[in-house]
Amino acid sequence: MPCLAQDLVRALLLKDAGDRLGCGAGGSAAVKAHPFLAAVDWDALTAGCMCSRLDVHGTRADGWPSGSWEGTLKGAHHERRAP
Repeated sequence: MPCLAQDLVRALLLKDAGDRLGCGAGGSAAVKAHPFLAAVDWDALTAGCMCSRLDVHGTRADGWPSGSWEGTLKGAHHERRAP
């Protein structure tokens, strides 16, 4: 797992809620501002226009089988990649 991802997970899982990312004065804005999430277009996500990185029709974008993803992402916007 990339270092920035590890940092985000650790910050979200701190036992003391006062120290946990997103629970302090910064609220959800602090989570959104984390460097691991820098590439997220929050406006597009809120509007429901952000494409999923999952290919729900066979394999995920990272090459692993999709398993039971079909049906769990109904209504999600996704882009199909050419085979």
